[in-house]
Amino acid sequence: MPAKTAPVIGLTEQIKNNLVAKIKDNVSQLTLDSTIHKVSLEMPKLNLVRWLKNQEESTQFYYEDHTNKSQLACIGKLKEMKVNSLENSLLSSVGKTIDTQEGITYIASITCLDNNKEDAVWGKETSLFYIPFLQIDQSEKNTILNCYFELSSNKEQIIQNLFDKLQSITFSDTLTHFSDNICIIKSESTCPNNEEWRQKVDTVKECIKNKTVEKVVLSRRVDITCSKKVDVYRGLESLRSHRTKGVTFLRKINQKTTFIGSTPEILFSRERNKIKSMALAGTSKKESESTDKLLKDPKEVHEHGFVKNGLNHS
Repeated sequence: MPAKTAPVIGLTEQIKNNLVAKIKDNVSQLTLDSTIHKVSLEMPKLNLVRWLKNQEESTQFYYEDHTNKSQLACIGKLKEMKVNSLENSLLSSVGKTIDTQEGITYIASITCLDNNKEDAVWGKETSLFYIPFLQIDQSEKNTILNCYFELSSNKEQIIQNLFDKLQSITFSDTLTHFSDNICIIKSESTCPNNEEWRQKVDTVKECIKNKTVEKVVLSRRVDITCSKKVDVYRGLESLRSHRTKGVTFLRKINQKTTFIGSTPEILFSRERNKIKSMALAGTSKKESESTDKLLKDPKEVHEHGFVKNGLNHS
């Protein structure tokens, strides 16, 4: 009689089973002193961009620090909190709004405009913080899966809700390929338009001439309509491949709206009670400059002072 073999469990089911088992164990020991909890477990390394592309969940976030070689990917939304008007300070407003529980990740996209008004593109998302449902932290050393959940008196319901949420989630990063469709630009417009842009440039030149201001950074939006749907994940992979320092990010709000980008500079980053800031200037090639030379450069010191003053008054 042939020997029986145990059924092979795929990676996705294995991770889900381990996660549910760990949460069951945690829930049985928790009290209602704190409502938001997190469980973590180590898992195999994934291509996080491809992992996000494979998800049905429309709320997604990705952040990669190329200097530290670390990545963060989140899906789902456990709980959201509205940000009050920015008042005098971004940092103080954020500090008053969120509960700074240790180890809890909050995600937000904050506009510098009036947060009491809905943005034409982003809607109410410009005034919301949210805690993700699942979060993967990946470094060169390991990959950690974090699951957030709310504690209630009905502990059996917690497990059932978690089980239901996990049904549509996969832990596979296997793709046949990214979209090969070539997007043809059908129309292109700028905001402000060329005439308004020239007027603004003339105004700025006059202000500098009159010494009303010393320096102004001009920018404008380009709206492009394409012939086919843009594969934002392929675009994100392209941004990642061309970046060795700085950060690359994605914020998917729903099936229609996704924000992706890449930048060589971070104005400030915060970890618990430690704040780290970088210079504002972007006109010099910092990769080729030594740290000592940058610290002694009058232009760099002057512009970095704006960042320090902003943080000191927060």
